[in-house]
Amino acid sequence: MPSGIPVATVAINGAKNAAILASQIIGVADDGVKNKITDFKASMKDGVMKKDARLQEVGYAEY
Repeated sequence: MPSGIPVATVAINGAKNAAILASQIIGVADDGVKNKITDFKASMKDGVMKKDARLQEVGYAEY
């Protein structure tokens, strides 16, 4: 894209990521949306950390 025309891309079948991106953009002007997406992303992080701890505990072959 030419300079001055920002483009955000997400993968095909990436609706969840597209929704997160759109929510973050909307959240710039809407504190309610910003707080909800911040909380959602924190819960996603917690889920990843739990999965990582389990993976470290049992190893990849048993996971």
